Amino acid sequence: MYEEYKAMIKKAIKYIEDHLDEELTTEKVASHSAVSMYHFHRIFQSYVGMSVTNYIRKRRLTHAAQVLVSTERAVIDIAVQYGFSSQEAFTRAFKRMFQYKKKGKRIIDND
Repeated sequence: MYEEYKAMIKKAIKYIEDHLDEELTTEKVASHSAVSMYHFHRIFQSYVGMSVTNYIRKRRLTHAAQVLVSTERAVIDIAVQYGFSSQEAFTRAFKRMFQYKKKGKRIIDND
């Protein structure tokens, strides 16, 4: 059973990584993993240590941070690409996740 769950989680994580810039829900990931949403959520939380939603948010913010520091793209464009409804929502999530406090840096303040 352990190996089965481990394989399912690996498959789910690969699916998430391959679709980070698309609309992702727990339901879609569970469906791709061929298990019920309830069962998938419990197993994912147990193996990964966080909910599917939090994992997706963390991975999106990590990818967005890489884009922010390696390009000159506008923050709003990056926010929208990674599924945030506004630059403000993205900035709040970014600051919360990375405990970002400095002002005046390119990472957050680009228009």
